[in-house]
Amino acid sequence: MLMLKRMLLIVLSLLMLCSCQIKEPDVSEPVMVVNPFTTHETLAEAEKAANITLSLPEDFASHGEIIYRVANNKTLNLIEVICKGEEGELRIRKGVSDGDISGVYTEYAVETEYCGDDLSFTLKGDGEKDYLAIWSDDHFCYSIYAEQGMTSAALQDLVYAIK
Repeated sequence: MLMLKRMLLIVLSLLMLCSCQIKEPDVSEPVMVVNPFTTHETLAEAEKAANITLSLPEDFASHGEIIYRVANNKTLNLIEVICKGEEGELRIRKGVSDGDISGVYTEYAVETEYCGDDLSFTLKGDGEKDYLAIWSDDHFCYSIYAEQGMTSAALQDLVYAIK
């Protein structure tokens, strides 16, 4: 009789364990990610919202539609200027950070480091054009991303013009 009770107890325990199911997360509904950026009408408004000043080349606004954006929260503080022109999109970022703030995760075939007395920076590209420039200066990080690529000389000129 004792043996029958033990077997019954084991069977009941197994049935209880089998009836307990771990619920899989419902992936049928998309998870929304909050956009950290706010859009501003002018560079001055964006600078005020980010509490960061940004100097651009004088002729920059003549290259197409300009969008000024700011991300200013606990984890991200940067100002971004997007120029949409005939030569594709150009994104310039300046932020308070210790690393690459470009948001570009493409692996490029060629990475060239330039070291000067006043400024050191890295250009990334495919060997014919450069697409990304990243650098740090005075507690700020910078990036320039050229969607269609640029000559190395043109991208370097932009790096030296942005403060």
